Amino acid sequence: MPSRPVEPGRTVHPAMTAAVLASLGDRSASGRTAERVAELLAAGRAAPERLHALLVGELWASAGGPGLQEAADRLLAVFGTPLRAAGPESLAEAAGRLEAWLHLGHRTALVAGPGFLAVSHRAHLGGEPAGAESLFVRAVQGAAARARVGRRVRVRGGSRAADWRLEWDGAEPAATAVERLRAAVRWDPAAGWRLSVAAGALQLSPRTLQRELARGGSTFQAEVLGVRLDVAGQLVRRTALPLTQVAAMAGFTDHAHLTHRFTARYGRTPSAFRLAPEPDLTAFG
Repeated sequence: MPSRPVEPGRTVHPAMTAAVLASLGDRSASGRTAERVAELLAAGRAAPERLHALLVGELWASAGGPGLQEAADRLLAVFGTPLRAAGPESLAEAAGRLEAWLHLGHRTALVAGPGFLAVSHRAHLGGEPAGAESLFVRAVQGAAARARVGRRVRVRGGSRAADWRLEWDGAEPAATAVERLRAAVRWDPAAGWRLSVAAGALQLSPRTLQRELARGGSTFQAEVLGVRLDVAGQLVRRTALPLTQVAAMAGFTDHAHLTHRFTARYGRTPSAFRLAPEPDLTAFG
């Protein structure tokens, strides 16, 4: 039987939860949360965000920062290719593109500058992230940045656990106009994105933006659609929201429009995609 959403609420990418579970080991005082999460992962089902948050809290309470860093390094080792995001893209684009895959219920506001990436971990579809959750995301981003940048990356905390900066020495590719467009659409996919609106938001002329897109072999419509489908894919997979609501949140005109575009991209309808089991991640080493 295909697996169904665990509960009406949101779920966390199994790779995140499996990494925390493996690092927690037998450190958990009660063990019940870990047992329940292990059962879900073994059945090919993602854990609800509330269970993931409890698991991260237990790891933080039992092992502190080193425990969270161990889980982040474990995640990078097993799920490393997409996290490292090897290629010409900037670190800011890599972090933003992967955000929804790692922590859908919260989001990170990113501000890039020469030699740094400032991050603010914020509420998105639910409440504010707990301190331990932010610290884990910080550890994940730090580990991924070290692998991506290839140099020593310093992670500096802010006034809150939910604010931090990644800093490094040397050059890092600046975000391109195309990457900045994706980031803008990713932040608000349901907005009425038009070329003139996007160009104005990026402080470019429409012709310049079109030229940058053409240079990369893309178009404005293709980039906007691609980001919206990324968002829709994660809302379908990580939530039990009605598909009409998913369509509206991701920027599609209606359910039928979402289904048509979604099936062309993912090879199955949104309903079938939601019912498909998660990958087997019980053997996180």
